[in-house]
Amino acid sequence: DEVGNGNPHGPQDTHDFTLLLQELRSRLDAQGSADRKHYLLTADTPSGPEKVSHIEVGPVSRIVDWMNVMTFDFHGPWETTGPTESQSNLFPSPFDPAPRPTWSNPYPDNGEISVAEVVANYLAHGAEPGARSPSRFPF
Repeated sequence: DEVGNGNPHGPQDTHDFTLLLQELRSRLDAQGSADRKHYLLTADTPSGPEKVSHIEVGPVSRIVDWMNVMTFDFHGPWETTGPTESQSNLFPSPFDPAPRPTWSNPYPDNGEISVAEVVANYLAHGAEPGARSPSRFPF
């Protein structure tokens, strides 16, 4: 196991996260049966492909009520072109001075990062198209 930011982690964490969500869902459903309620289980999930690859997207999308895909902060003050670029563009823009933020690699180098590209990556990783997975936008 490696230590990142003081937290030990390893390859087993990907599946362990899915198992944790399954257990939470099971317990919430049991409690919901007892008091005739439905308890929501949601997850905030990343946009960056390196981070998405550490989630079993298909199974997770079937366990949770919805995933909040964090499609914001595509650009920021960490870039030399400035923090005032598109923060959460739905589609690529030809006016974006820094179309490919450094964190977005290894997305296919087909232009700019966008919400559409992030959603396509989730679908490629097995997210169910009918799953409730809203994107989060800055305002």
